[in-house]
Amino acid sequence: MLAAIAAAQNGHEVHLFEKNEKLGKKLFITGKGRCNLTNASDFETFFRNIVTNPKFLYSALYGFTNEQIVELIEKNGVPTKVERGGRVFPASDKSSDVIRALTRELERQKVFVHLNTEVAEIFTEEADRIISAEKVGYGNKTVSAGKTLSAEKAGSGRAGITEKPEKVAGIRLRNGEIVRSDAVIVATGGVSYKSTGSTGDGIAFANRLGIRTTRLRPALVPLVSDDDVCPRLMGLSLKNVRIKIREEACPAGTEGQMRQEVIGNENAGISCATVKGKTEKKRPSVGKNTEKRNSSGVLYEDFGEMIFTHFGVSGPVILSAASRVGKELEQRPLILEIDLKPALDEAMLDHRLLREIKASPKKQVRHMLEELLPKKMIPVIVSRTGIPEEQRAGEITKEQRRQLLDSLKAFRIRIRGTRGFDEAIITQGGVDVKEINAHTMEARKIPGLYFAGEVLDVDALTGGYNLQIAWSTGWLAGTAVSAAR
Repeated sequence: MLAAIAAAQNGHEVHLFEKNEKLGKKLFITGKGRCNLTNASDFETFFRNIVTNPKFLYSALYGFTNEQIVELIEKNGVPTKVERGGRVFPASDKSSDVIRALTRELERQKVFVHLNTEVAEIFTEEADRIISAEKVGYGNKTVSAGKTLSAEKAGSGRAGITEKPEKVAGIRLRNGEIVRSDAVIVATGGVSYKSTGSTGDGIAFANRLGIRTTRLRPALVPLVSDDDVCPRLMGLSLKNVRIKIREEACPAGTEGQMRQEVIGNENAGISCATVKGKTEKKRPSVGKNTEKRNSSGVLYEDFGEMIFTHFGVSGPVILSAASRVGKELEQRPLILEIDLKPALDEAMLDHRLLREIKASPKKQVRHMLEELLPKKMIPVIVSRTGIPEEQRAGEITKEQRRQLLDSLKAFRIRIRGTRGFDEAIITQGGVDVKEINAHTMEARKIPGLYFAGEVLDVDALTGGYNLQIAWSTGWLAGTAVSAAR
């Protein structure tokens, strides 16, 4: 939608094609229906939270900022608010209000919106002839020459490769209708939440036109464990914990046996819109990817909330961890280490244990631990330390106390993969950014063809960062179209 709005500037005729019955189906479910539309943080923080190809996004994020999307939404009658972590939401907590605001702006810019309209193919022309991905005709009708097209959630077409295309020429709809255009912007998202129309169409279009794509994997997704403590603790939510994901030494001969549990790995989707020109502003430095191990074998660490499930673990810190270590989990299992008492170092926690023991020496250990842990977790901790259930606190040995400390500061769970695309908030992977001009979002091989949003191989952590990437790349593509024609 942002791409179409930007492309409609300067009086251009813009058509937005949406295969769903309404606009913004995925936007409607973001932020649990509240729509975390961006993040109010500075650029340094933004780039630290981008997982894949942050440098590619400099022009886009500077060209259309978090302040600009807030201004656009509020201009269309939807006030916003900032919550913990800089997360920006509509004041109403209703994602439908954000969709209505964007719809109003589409109407103001006189964008033609075509609902229930599936795009089957993008075609190009070389010299004076039109060639398709299979060098075949395009149905029985050509309409509205000279349009800019915004095709959202378009359907996939037929297989083949376009040979040396000169430029984009338009699209063919599923009903066979040909729509010629000067530009096409693909903004169809990835393959997560397929019920919203994200079914991999844009990735398929790119492949058929000879544009490289990278491997797709679920991101911001729960993690899978075969540890029996997870079903025992199912439903238990932990707040204010620190997690670390670290290496696990694989037994000889088992390397590569563990694989990601991906539900349906089809390629992804289509939509249309740009930000103009190079930015002269100073660029922030991009920190090293935390996916790379440090000297202690830690691949990722974070602080926040998580929850145990019947299959493993989920929650905000877990979803972010999955985006950072998903590639590693395709090769081997890893260890999730949970610090249940991050506010206390080991010496302070040991002192706390000694104080509890001294205060209640005749209490059974499990009852003493009620002062420190959720009740549901106590039997698991006691079992892991090997302390008999009926043992009294005053009888705890120094070694048993050390084991208790270890379990409280480093509760370990073996992680063997991620859940699939059906549970992933976003898709990691997509159109290779080396194929795209970062200043315009235009495909290097095919003038007039643009890509924006989740269809690109760019992604970020939770907090409104992914939506801002979508807004900024869409605006950049639409602005480039508007300026070029």
